[in-house]
Formats: sequence, C-alpha cells, structure tokens
Amino acid sequence: MVIANIRLQLMELNRRHDNDPRSIGELFYSARSELTAITFAEALQTLLLLIDDIAVTLDAAGCICKGKLAKAKEVISNEISEWFSSMTDYIKMYIQLPQTTL
Repeated sequence: MVIANIRLQLMELNRRHDNDPRSIGELFYSARSELTAITFAEALQTLLLLIDDIAVTLDAAGCICKGKLAKAKEVISNEISEWFSSMTDYIKMYIQLPQTTL
C-alpha cells in the first residue's frame, strides 16, 4: 500500500511536470500533505508485514523448493527479530513485530 502510494505520487509528479503550470514547490506541498496521512511507524509496520509474507509469495510463485516454506519463513522471521533486537527501546515502543506462523 505504501509503495503503491509512492509510485502513484511519482507518476503524478511526472505528469504534472509535463502538463501542469504549477511550480515544483506546490507539487511538493501537495504530495507532502497526502503522505502525512500515514505515519512513519505505520509505514514501517506495513513494510515489516510485507517482508514477513515474502516466503509465502515466493512459494506461491514456485520459487521455493517443496517442503522449504517453513524454513524460509523461519529465516525471514529470525532476520526481522535480529534487526528488531538491535533497535533502541524508543523505536521498539512504536513497532510491533509481525506474528509469524511456522
């Protein structure tokens, strides 16, 4: 969702650059006002959920050997947990790790 929103904002920026007489400054403030609706913590949480689901997506696409889905999910979960453990307590207050089902 976050990535799609950013992509749409960039496409709109390109369209307006070619066709819109407004200044880049106005476009910046317009994009900024739309992006402030989602907080950094929400964006990071969404990204963590996407990363956590990568193994399932790859398995559905046939990119993971049969019987290796659980191991792939475990590796991703361990990497996320290791990254999370290195964060400060202040950041940990705002982020919840995805609950994985192995």
